[in-house]
Amino acid sequence: MLLLILVILGTSIFCFANDLSGAGVVCLFGFSRAIGWLALGVTSILLLLSGHLIIAVFPVGIILWNVFGPAIMRRNSRDGY
Repeated sequence: MLLLILVILGTSIFCFANDLSGAGVVCLFGFSRAIGWLALGVTSILLLLSGHLIIAVFPVGIILWNVFGPAIMRRNSRDGY
């Protein structure tokens, strides 16, 4: 949960600092349980279109972590790592 908050707030601050207010507002909708994934996906697309390739990876990365992360952590805890 903390990672989600850090990614959303960090990406939003980056967007607002770089005159991408629309992407920043859309990114803040990532906190919503109903449309959070959609908002983070749209934020990544907007950042890609504006040329910010590295920061565009973070919203998609947090989506992928939320999908695959628990399974990876569960598997590693069973293996004794």
